[in-house]
Amino acid sequence: MKNTLYDPGFLVGVTKAGIKGFEKEDMALIYSETPAVVAGTFTKNQVKAAPVILTAHRVKSGLAQAILSIAATPTPALVYKEKEMLRK
Repeated sequence: MKNTLYDPGFLVGVTKAGIKGFEKEDMALIYSETPAVVAGTFTKNQVKAAPVILTAHRVKSGLAQAILSIAATPTPALVYKEKEMLRK
């Protein structure tokens, strides 16, 4: 994964994961050196994919330390540093 510093305190990396056969870089990780404020907007549909439900739940805490985004899917997955947050 290529690492590039875009803004002090944040690191961004992109890579070709090969998900769904993409030939280009299709996965990105945005990492904050400290927990950062996070917000999101989500579908109001009654049927939601598991990543949408999980991400909406985790965004409620108001903090995240990383965002993993995969081009083959529309929903980024939020990654938390604290183990307690991962267990919720």
